[in-house]
Amino acid sequence: MTLLQNNKNYLILFILILVVLFIRIGDINFIDGRYLWAEDGDVYINQSFSSGWKSIIEPHVGYIHLYPRLVSLFAIQFDLSFLPTIFFLAWLGAVLFSSFVIFKWIYNNTGSSSVVMIIPLLVLLQPLSGETFFNITNAQWYLAIALIILLIDKDYKLTLSNLPILILLGLTGPFSILVLPVLFLNIVLKRDIKENYLKYSLILVAALVQIYFMTQSDRIGGTIDTNINHWIKSFYVFVTFGTKGVISLISLALWSIVFVYIVKIFYNACQKKLTANQINGLLLFIGLIIIYFAGLWSSKQAPLLLHPLDLTSRYFIIPYALLTISLPLLIKNKKILAFVFSLVLVIEIAQINKGQYFDKPDLNYSSFAWFSTCVSNLTIPINPQWGSYPGWHISLKNNNEGYAKAININLDNIQYLNAAYRNKILSSTNNQVIFDLPQNCYTSNHIGIEIDLTRAKQGWSRIFYADSKNSFSVKNSLGRYYPEGNITMQFAFKNNNVKTIRLVDATEQKEELKIHNIRVYCEGK
Repeated sequence: MTLLQNNKNYLILFILILVVLFIRIGDINFIDGRYLWAEDGDVYINQSFSSGWKSIIEPHVGYIHLYPRLVSLFAIQFDLSFLPTIFFLAWLGAVLFSSFVIFKWIYNNTGSSSVVMIIPLLVLLQPLSGETFFNITNAQWYLAIALIILLIDKDYKLTLSNLPILILLGLTGPFSILVLPVLFLNIVLKRDIKENYLKYSLILVAALVQIYFMTQSDRIGGTIDTNINHWIKSFYVFVTFGTKGVISLISLALWSIVFVYIVKIFYNACQKKLTANQINGLLLFIGLIIIYFAGLWSSKQAPLLLHPLDLTSRYFIIPYALLTISLPLLIKNKKILAFVFSLVLVIEIAQINKGQYFDKPDLNYSSFAWFSTCVSNLTIPINPQWGSYPGWHISLKNNNEGYAKAININLDNIQYLNAAYRNKILSSTNNQVIFDLPQNCYTSNHIGIEIDLTRAKQGWSRIFYADSKNSFSVKNSLGRYYPEGNITMQFAFKNNNVKTIRLVDATEQKEELKIHNIRVYCEGK
């Protein structure tokens, strides 16, 4: 393949990847913060703000996450409104890097332009939920695929130019530990220790660093589900890709074919007729087994929780990817390979609309980013939102207070619905408070609201914002979960001709609610 052809194929692959990701994306608006996910805020952003560069060596769940740490430290140097875009592009960069590594390595081993186009796309189309897409928290799984391939790529030597890449891959997640058996078997089968001892040594050092941090955590301990049926059912979910009916039978047929070729490898090994592709295919398959069972062990308390179309889909990314990548290495016959690819595609198409992406609603991030310039302490909600406090969030403490002065709402002018009101105390199972937005806020692009209150029960509260027609809807609302006691609720939203605010504080049981103060913040006020 000439340099011109190579660049052309990379461009074609890039376009095809974008097409596949467009299929999988829930909403194309990635700048509004909806794709900020879980540890993006609680771990990486918050600790970047609080610890600065020291956050790089702060372990999370027992090991170092170098890539998302560096991305976070870079992102917080800019205005808060740019953070979702930087995170989204950083995830995309990780996926593109992994895809291009797959592309180049498969081409070098097969020489087939069609195969190298198909494999990365099948990896991205694998039956997974949207949890693993478009967020920096789950970029590590795609980078780990690249780590494994570069490890067993005999022609990939350690140089000064790629040294930072291997350090980044080795210190992002626990994968440098998990690939150690593959590393040692690779050395035994290929006998290339003299050629690649620097690369192997670097990965070994990275693994030792991660092992050190893991031994300092409680990651290894924990209770174990002793019901063997739960483990068997969980394994069945894995080999059937979470499918049922006819598709599950197709899945089992796929694995059966792969198993036959694995047996053939061992037969050829006995005959001393192993090819380079068979060795690489075997190494990928061993890596598949190790990483799958490592993921299963991480859920040892409840193995049935693991499912590719649920919130645990991250544990399936690498095993399914390695299975797909190994196929052209294990199967030399083009007709059989085409048939196996068709089985994979059928499975993926059948599952594409089942958990393709989780609903990641717009939580008004851009408005909260603006609101952060008005108050000294702010908790910004990010997805996914669960019934806990403070939930997944970005916590900001700054000295920017004063950009917009607070306007206090006269409590005597607010309305109360579905509630008994005595001595400034609401008592109901569905307390509702309605008040008008101050007129000098009508032209503001964003609105921020703080409500100081005392509540007897923890639970969800939702604020609705309506125009002059008082047409309230869930679309124009934001729910947040708050505890009991003395609290300050914080809400922010874009001002689309908002005139009236309704706070619905709904709990399952009758509770008392006392509002102490309501503050409204408007741009330039």
